[in-house]
Amino acid sequence: MKFTNRFFLIIPFLFLFTPVVDAFEVPESITLKTSYNDLWILKPTQYDFSADEGMESVFLELPISLPADQAVSLGDSIQVSTQTKFDLEKIKQYLQDTIAPDIYREATPVSIDMDESGQIFFEGTGHTGRQLDLEPAARMLAYALQNGVTHLTLPLIEVDPEVTINNETLKEMGIVEQVSYGETDFSGSSYNRIHNIDTGFASIQGTVIAPGKDFNFAEALGPVNGSTGYTKELVILGKKTVPDYGGGICQVSTTTYRAIMAGGYDITDRRNHSYLVSYYEPKGLDATYFEGGQNLVFHNDTDSNIVIQAFTEGYMAHVKLYGTKTHRDVVMAGPYYSNWRGAPSPVTEVSSTLAPGQTQVVGHAVNGVDVFWERQVTYSNQTMMDEETGKEVPMSFIEPISSHYQARPNYTLVGPGAPEEGGEEASPETEGE
Repeated sequence: MKFTNRFFLIIPFLFLFTPVVDAFEVPESITLKTSYNDLWILKPTQYDFSADEGMESVFLELPISLPADQAVSLGDSIQVSTQTKFDLEKIKQYLQDTIAPDIYREATPVSIDMDESGQIFFEGTGHTGRQLDLEPAARMLAYALQNGVTHLTLPLIEVDPEVTINNETLKEMGIVEQVSYGETDFSGSSYNRIHNIDTGFASIQGTVIAPGKDFNFAEALGPVNGSTGYTKELVILGKKTVPDYGGGICQVSTTTYRAIMAGGYDITDRRNHSYLVSYYEPKGLDATYFEGGQNLVFHNDTDSNIVIQAFTEGYMAHVKLYGTKTHRDVVMAGPYYSNWRGAPSPVTEVSSTLAPGQTQVVGHAVNGVDVFWERQVTYSNQTMMDEETGKEVPMSFIEPISSHYQARPNYTLVGPGAPEEGGEEASPETEGE
């Protein structure tokens, strides 16, 4: 059983050279996150974090995680010693009451077996245990409040799940431990959408990706229609959202995408939804899919096989990847928002499929935005030459992840005889929701 402790603070470039701050301005909001599955927005002015008397010294030794255009060669960490006018006990109480309960989870075991036909079975959920590392989290938040830092990745104490492999062939294939996992929340989904999510997960459960081969989501999923167990649910069709078979499959592709991201694998085909969908928080890490159209593909560039476990638990979707770890450490920086756009004016379109006077809403107003993340993958067992220092450093690469979400209007179909306002021809592009 392995215990890990991870924490990262994204520090504005300026503060790398001015760690001691006398005057400060509290940021309007601070994004708190764990890896990239959970996210909270703290509004500091809504809480009293001020110290009752004097100032308290805060010392931190922080790993550096910076956007590529702000990268500097300062080694692996920076020592920061500053004074804060914030009460650490108040901050810890906030974290303990508001954040820690959402994070806490016990590790759960999983066993994996394979029958003579090659079908793979899972017993157990294989959840990684986790809890907030309260003391450093409070000090990091105090530093953020003091210095205008707007994004924090909270420190966690994680416990790897116990994985039991009951088949020698699986062990020979390199299936020995959990490599990564992805999670999404589909609370608020309809019965049909939940049914399609479960059906999709059942289709990709037990999929094996051999070394040097690609995982193709469309191939793993198979046909999506009534004969394969799917029901009609909302999908995105151009500017409209209408029922079709497999609505909700994107919950499956998005959860899979997040597990792939966390494993540090090379993703060769992925696209975000055309507009923001509420089921995929945090924004910017979704992967749309529609049969015969947009796909999700990644390359297994490791020496071992990968096997997929996929299931739902309550309103949470889970994808676990099992294989052999490859000394990769993945850090996500984001989300960063830009170019917010308000929803356009409502659109009304006359439809001959409706009776006179009848109306049907086929699209709701959604604001548009651009969302940016960076994924940094570091290989602890490989080195590269740092061009600035001439020293060998762990090999790493930074991958930008940009997602453009359109602003969408309220879109209403009306029966003949009703006035048409602002009608636009729908694009033929189709995607899941």
